[in-house]
Amino acid sequence: MFGSQHYGIEPDLITVARGLTSAYFPLFAAIVGEKVYKVLEDGADRVGAFSHGYTYSGHPIGAAAANAVLDIVEKENLQGNAREVGAYFQAQLKEKFAQLPIVGEVRGVGLMGAIEFVGDRENSSRARKSPKCD
Repeated sequence: MFGSQHYGIEPDLITVARGLTSAYFPLFAAIVGEKVYKVLEDGADRVGAFSHGYTYSGHPIGAAAANAVLDIVEKENLQGNAREVGAYFQAQLKEKFAQLPIVGEVRGVGLMGAIEFVGDRENSSRARKSPKCD
């Protein structure tokens, strides 16, 4: 679901917002790791159970919209689809663009891709670091 999982990173904090409701309703959430949670928990006696909430935090309409979005993500296997389509997308990006003289590097993961355009492929910083641009 998150890039941190793909790369085996354990972040202290992940912020999520518009994607939770497909932007149909404003909602913000923060996913906190153990270290951050411990600070919040330790301060609860002084400042209350959760003193960091704002206007759209946990709004019932936003929560309902987010639950509906998560149901669709699961029912339609959007993660699996992104993985399959992403593999094709990455292959096509490389096949169509990597050999062009103005492209220094083609890279990406899943459905996120990047094409680095360069004036001089042979002398670009990426080409020097990685002579193979495929």
